Amino acid sequence: MISGQELVRSAGGISGGFAHVVLDPSSQIVCSCGAHGCLQSLLSNESLLDYVGRSHKKYPDSALTERFFAGTLCMQDVFTLSSGRDAFALDCLSHISRYFAILIHNIFNLYSVQEVVLQGMFARSGDVFLEQMRQQLETFNQLSIYREIRVCYSQYSFHQALDGVNPYHKGANMILSDLFINTADAV
Repeated sequence: MISGQELVRSAGGISGGFAHVVLDPSSQIVCSCGAHGCLQSLLSNESLLDYVGRSHKKYPDSALTERFFAGTLCMQDVFTLSSGRDAFALDCLSHISRYFAILIHNIFNLYSVQEVVLQGMFARSGDVFLEQMRQQLETFNQLSIYREIRVCYSQYSFHQALDGVNPYHKGANMILSDLFINTADAV
C-alpha cells in the first residue's frame, strides 16, 4: 500500500503483502505458504493448468488447448493469445482477472483508495486483462461504494522494480509485490 509516495509499513515492517490473502479456501492447490486459495496459488501455473484441464473440452480448436496438450502452456501464452482474441485464452483471462477483482473490490471497501497499480507478471498482460477486471469490478459495485475505478499498470518494468528504481521505495534491491494500492490517507 502506498500513501504519500511511500510504501505503508505494517507493524512488522513488511508492506504490500496481498499475495497470500485467501480468496478461495476451497481451492485444492496448496501455496508455498501452506494455505489453500491464496492469491499467489490461484494465479500460479499449477492453477492455470488445473483450470485449462477442466475447461479445454469447450475449446477444442484453441491454440491454448494445443499448448496445454503439448505441455508448453504458461501464463504468458494466455496474455498473448487473449490479445489475439482466442476464445479460450479470453475465458482463462476472465477467470484470472476475477480473483484480482475480488481482492481489489474488498480493498476498495476497506480503504480510501484512489488508484490500484499492478506490477509484476500481470503488468505484461495487456489492456484486455485491465478491461475484464474493470468490468468485473463494476458488477461488484452494486452499492456504488466507489465512483471511479482507476486500475493501471506500473510504469516500471518488473526488472526495474527488482533493482529498486521504483520511486515509492527509498532504497535499492527491494523485491516489490505484484499489487500495490495507492490510498488517500495512510492507514
